[in-house]
Amino acid sequence: MRALALLLVLLSLPAQAQEIVRGPTRPQALAALAPQVDGVVRHVAVAEGERVRKGDLLLALDDALQQARIALAEAAAANEAELRQARVTLAEASAVLERTAAAAGRGAAGEWEVRQARARVELARAGVESAEEKRRLEARRLDVERAAAEQLLVRAPFDGIVTRLDVVAGATVSRADRLVTVADLSVLEAVLFLPASVWPRLRLGGTYTLDLAAPVDRPVEAVLRSVDPVLDAASGRFRAVFTIANPDLALPAGMEAALDLGALGR
Repeated sequence: MRALALLLVLLSLPAQAQEIVRGPTRPQALAALAPQVDGVVRHVAVAEGERVRKGDLLLALDDALQQARIALAEAAAANEAELRQARVTLAEASAVLERTAAAAGRGAAGEWEVRQARARVELARAGVESAEEKRRLEARRLDVERAAAEQLLVRAPFDGIVTRLDVVAGATVSRADRLVTVADLSVLEAVLFLPASVWPRLRLGGTYTLDLAAPVDRPVEAVLRSVDPVLDAASGRFRAVFTIANPDLALPAGMEAALDLGALGR
């Protein structure tokens, strides 16, 4: 019903009015960020309106407990005592086997004693392998604890501007809370719903003039980035996205953009 009402309104407009199609502009990237875990905010590193680079720290949750876990994991990963002991045991067992084998060659030791000495070497070698594997596991555990610490940080997902900040240090937050919003305004997108009749006149990658509304009130060049290949059957329109270069961030997002269909030619 809504699409039908829109169609009737469009048909009732003068032909000249139907030549102008308007739509909103938006940032090319917009992210409302939440923490990956629940916790208490320890530090807020940015303010609204501040420019950030991808990977910049925006805020940090309290990490006292996690840092203690990292310290324990570091100590365990650095501990070589068990491995050294296993290597000494292997060296001693190997020496005993060598002496026993030599004694057996002289008839001073039996086959059973040689087998026992050889078994002790194998057990000692297994002890070394076990100690080495334990050290590798401790190193992996340290990596896991450090990754868990990184989850207590909220970082910028791309270059942009902090457009909204809804948190202060000391606040208790959850994964459902959207605390910081970052927008990339270096390129704006204008989303227009165009009539099917202009489809043949559009070219992906082509440059078109869009008239921006207040507070800009001037025309700009825009590039047609994408066209929805599925038309809306009720309205006979399709979605087109134009991009507007905004390297100096002089253009705000959210204003209206208008395309004069008459300027597209026939």
